[in-house]
Amino acid sequence: MVILACMLPFLQGCTRSGKIERALVSQITQTCRNQTPCQVRVDQATWFDWDKMYAFKYTATKQDREKALGMTDDGYRDLERQLVFLKNGKLVFQESEPTNAEHPIKNEVVFDIPDTESFKSYPHGTVFSVTALRSDSGPYFQLSRFN
Repeated sequence: MVILACMLPFLQGCTRSGKIERALVSQITQTCRNQTPCQVRVDQATWFDWDKMYAFKYTATKQDREKALGMTDDGYRDLERQLVFLKNGKLVFQESEPTNAEHPIKNEVVFDIPDTESFKSYPHGTVFSVTALRSDSGPYFQLSRFN
């Protein structure tokens, strides 16, 4: 039974993407209408109040995350991309996203983080330029800071 539960998302063609990533993909699909580059805002995909977002690559360590956030927290997940939202320096929401180290997964949202860094932070209201790309598993989207 446990094996079936673990395989079900793959059989259905779904991913374990979190609410934010799914909302971003929906926003991109509606806004871009198959035309990229276009612009989107992460704050339009959230339902809570925040003032700073951190996007961590799957290679970020727990120490990288704690140093960036300036706090100890239990939200770190090894080898997963992570989105962390703060309001006045306090964690208000976090989400871990599935990763494939060989290539982006279908509908993955990739933030333009240099290879030499493990994360980037963005203020509320940041506009991102979206570029649609393709990997072995399907389309994915790269977000680069526009403003």
